[in-house]
Amino acid sequence: MKKNIIISTQLIEIGGVEKSLLGLLDSIDYERYNVDVFIFNHDGALKSLINKNARLLPELPQYAALFRPMRALVTSGNWRTAAVKIMATIKSKWKSLFYPPEKGKTSNLYHTYLIDYASRFLPAVSDKTYDVCMSFLHPNFVERRRIKAASYWAWIHTDYSNLVIDPVAENKMWAPFKHIIAVSEECRNAFISVLPRFEQRVGVIENIISYPYIMQELRDRQDPALDAYSAFSGYRILTIGRFSYAKNLEVIPEVVREMLRSGCKDFKWYIIGFGGDEHLVKDLIEQYGLQDHIILLGKKKNPYSYLEQCDVYVQPSRFEGKSVSVREAQLLKRPVIIADYPTAPSQVRHGYDGLIVPLDTAAIAAAVMNLLGDSRLRQQLSDNCDPHRYTNAGEIEKIYRLIHES
Repeated sequence: MKKNIIISTQLIEIGGVEKSLLGLLDSIDYERYNVDVFIFNHDGALKSLINKNARLLPELPQYAALFRPMRALVTSGNWRTAAVKIMATIKSKWKSLFYPPEKGKTSNLYHTYLIDYASRFLPAVSDKTYDVCMSFLHPNFVERRRIKAASYWAWIHTDYSNLVIDPVAENKMWAPFKHIIAVSEECRNAFISVLPRFEQRVGVIENIISYPYIMQELRDRQDPALDAYSAFSGYRILTIGRFSYAKNLEVIPEVVREMLRSGCKDFKWYIIGFGGDEHLVKDLIEQYGLQDHIILLGKKKNPYSYLEQCDVYVQPSRFEGKSVSVREAQLLKRPVIIADYPTAPSQVRHGYDGLIVPLDTAAIAAAVMNLLGDSRLRQQLSDNCDPHRYTNAGEIEKIYRLIHES
């Protein structure tokens, strides 16, 4: 008899967590499992890529409203959700007095309180009772309160040591989960350092990346911006990520400025992504007059032709759980440079299949220039990238074992 599984997440926008979810859904044996997928907000470029063997549950307006702007909630008369957002804002500001933002860390307080409060009045996700409920993105209050299941699991996709959290709320949130899944050993260690009571529940299952899907997407070249990218005869540097504090994309104009000062000019640095901090990068590009050297490409549902053709891929993040974009670059045998964030060694073997450099403008600029000037090293890093090593296809067996132990 087939096991019934539900996987819940909040968004299906372009991002590493969402691509990891798609890879998982593409790997499941649907002859053995019935899989429902619940997404709070269906507005997202990757929704059409969800495996057709999985059943996408209908969007529930009460959940989608959590991602609507306050003005839209008020004008539509959605006072309850507006009130929840106000309560979460007030509590996060108050709790910040006890858990103040620390330099180099991102506050997780508002989003935690928002989902905690909202989950108390949101409707049930489904009338079914599942064998396993998997929460693919924290905060995880909804899954335990609004989905019936025999066993509850939750994923960790970020470096918890770089978050400002409310330990009381976090302990309450994680307590009901039998299995807590980290996407790397470093990610697991960071989580345990913050919430040690859950150590025995935390295991590691790495992101699953669908190599056949990427190869299929490479055949789709109907992006007008790709022509100009392909036609550029200089060096193409590429970064993919959300414009957010964690991804640190605002360092790129500083790095480019340093490279130009050093006489390195025959390159363009392309950024694929979107997010609330985009204005920081745009302002610096304008301030330094870098419009000819930094090209913002916006959202790309299919970034793989850009990845395949880049000379160097750079990930300057402050922290990561395990970057899917870095894995995709390695899978396509691209030379990779990443910043020395805490989980970096889980992504790159320095000097073998990529370079790890200090999170410093001058260090990143020097590493990029050195790699652009050393075709032999670029080829060596590329040759050492074995695509089959990066897909993590065998990780699905770990999930099967845990399901049948539940």
